[in-house]
Amino acid sequence: MRIAMRRFGILVAGLAVSVSAYAAEHTPAERGEICRAAIGGVMGRKPSIMKAQAEGEVSVITYNRPSDGKLWSYRCRLEGNRVIWATETGRWRTDPLDSVVTFEVLDKGKRVRIVERHEDGSQNEYSYHRSELR
Repeated sequence: MRIAMRRFGILVAGLAVSVSAYAAEHTPAERGEICRAAIGGVMGRKPSIMKAQAEGEVSVITYNRPSDGKLWSYRCRLEGNRVIWATETGRWRTDPLDSVVTFEVLDKGKRVRIVERHEDGSQNEYSYHRSELR
């Protein structure tokens, strides 16, 4: 039993390190750009109206809706090439029925492509030049 518990402890510790390592692949500024691109695509808004604030491994994305000035706020984190997001106080979008949002940095870092795959097999793609995200 002790050996099993030790192995489980090592597995859990290893998972925690690997999730952290994914986020460490990108600087806080890069994570903010990727998250702005993802939230912009998913919400149908221009990333240029959004601001990103790093809070540890999480980026807080905010913007004022142009039509009425209402402030919207989201949380975002990266796990590998996956973008996990939540509303300011809501749940993380990790349920199997939630869409899966992934990112890819293309053209030697000049473009970011976001793919939102829905549970029914359909998908939306959004592509941004990095200059649109700075």
